[in-house]
Amino acid sequence: MFVPVLRIPGMSLMPADPAAWTLLLHGETQLTEAAVALELFLQNPKGKQTKEQWRARVENSRQVREAAAHIAGLPDDRWALRRSDADIPIAAWEAAWASAAPPMGTERRPAFIFARSFVFAIDGIARVLMQLENRPGVAQTLADFRAALPHLKGVRDSAHHDDQRIQGLDRKGNAITPGGLHGVVQPGVAVIMSGLVNDALTYTTEDGTQGQVRVCVDTLKVAQAAMQRALDAFTWHGPARISPS
Repeated sequence: MFVPVLRIPGMSLMPADPAAWTLLLHGETQLTEAAVALELFLQNPKGKQTKEQWRARVENSRQVREAAAHIAGLPDDRWALRRSDADIPIAAWEAAWASAAPPMGTERRPAFIFARSFVFAIDGIARVLMQLENRPGVAQTLADFRAALPHLKGVRDSAHHDDQRIQGLDRKGNAITPGGLHGVVQPGVAVIMSGLVNDALTYTTEDGTQGQVRVCVDTLKVAQAAMQRALDAFTWHGPARISPS
């Protein structure tokens, strides 16, 4: 696991600035959460299944279907193969899945969940820098951060407003219009929602372009450097410390 280390220059700010101090501590926490999300993402890859894995999952689903029918008390007769899954009560399905391997539809979701968690944590650092922008020395750090991760805000907004984006709408409910260079929204063209292109979390943003944020150590290091620069922009009092400890 890559652990992004910060040097906190002191115990308190001089002069006292409770708001800035609280924001810096929050940024420190967001960096740690991003590191944890990245590690979980790397442990749960969205790789393609082998033929053997696919066959095993199909067999598992077949066994679960038979178990659910048995729990529901449905007869195992010559009509069983013609039985619709919807003919089996929900409670029977839930009981059958409880003692079996997870459905195929759930196995690839952790990678997406951890990718979004990573992006939200990285965006949390961006928002800390935005709140500190009027403090001396932080504005340039924010500008450099945005330049290094140009799609962060668009991807984060689409992830948060996915109910609107999937309808081809921006945050205000207006139709997304084509624009930009990649994957523009056009009639008959699908909106990309929570896609993973290798290690890049991909969304159609509200300006109609395709935005990507890589879920990787390089992105984490960008956030780490920005947080360290923000910490160093202030005058501190007391002994320094290392985070995380």
